[in-house]
Amino acid sequence: MILPRLKRFPKYKGYRTDPFCFFIKQAVLSHNPSNGSDFTLMTIAYGSRFLAFWRPGNPEWTRIPRSTRCTFRHVNYYKGKFYAITSKGAIMAWNDDDQSSLPKFAVGIFSIADESFWIHRQVYLVESSSGELRVVLRVEDDHDDGSDDYLPIKYYYTTRFKVYHLDIVQHEWKEISSLGGDAVFIGSNAAISISMAEAELSGIQSNCIYFTDDFLEASEAEARMRGKDMGIYNVEDGNVERFHGIEGDSVSSLICPSLWISQGDKG
Repeated sequence: MILPRLKRFPKYKGYRTDPFCFFIKQAVLSHNPSNGSDFTLMTIAYGSRFLAFWRPGNPEWTRIPRSTRCTFRHVNYYKGKFYAITSKGAIMAWNDDDQSSLPKFAVGIFSIADESFWIHRQVYLVESSSGELRVVLRVEDDHDDGSDDYLPIKYYYTTRFKVYHLDIVQHEWKEISSLGGDAVFIGSNAAISISMAEAELSGIQSNCIYFTDDFLEASEAEARMRGKDMGIYNVEDGNVERFHGIEGDSVSSLICPSLWISQGDKG
């Protein structure tokens, strides 16, 4: 599979960014390319301002017109539709059944009650092993180290997560306090859920969220901390266990943030 170059994105030449942002933030497939060419690759691009997709045979990327001025935080494929969530917790979805045109807008915008709560927080869409669509909200706190009164260095740490079951029929959210035996893995380009009752994995705890550092928008002043906010969060008791041995600079990278890698594909 050979993808079109970045310059094939519409209006790519007119797009300007800074060294601490990425043109493509996330990419997700509708189906496994190994099973044929009938698939769509959806991306969050243009500094998270737009969604753009590509299908095999197309010479360039197609940008989806934006119906909201919010930035996009995460996108995932779920039961024939691409679902995207914005920085204010609004959910949008597109059908991917018409391969000759833009994905059809399928679900209107609906969001959690207090939109201000979502600003400056990372959020993920993940399908549970039982087939539910869930929203995982990551809450990070920061503080100054006090080393410089004029340019304090901010350190950020994930302190907790909130998990919601999303009823896409009734457009309702419901906070849940258990993952039902699943283990969830989140990173800068992935959000996957694994049933620990079925997986042959040792040392992985159920009802826990394993997270890597994906604060890609960290400023230059915060770069000292980048790449170190990694650990395990227990959904049931709220405890956070930090990964050990990550105090050095070797794990921190501006261009290659930590990722979870999964084998296989249900599609």
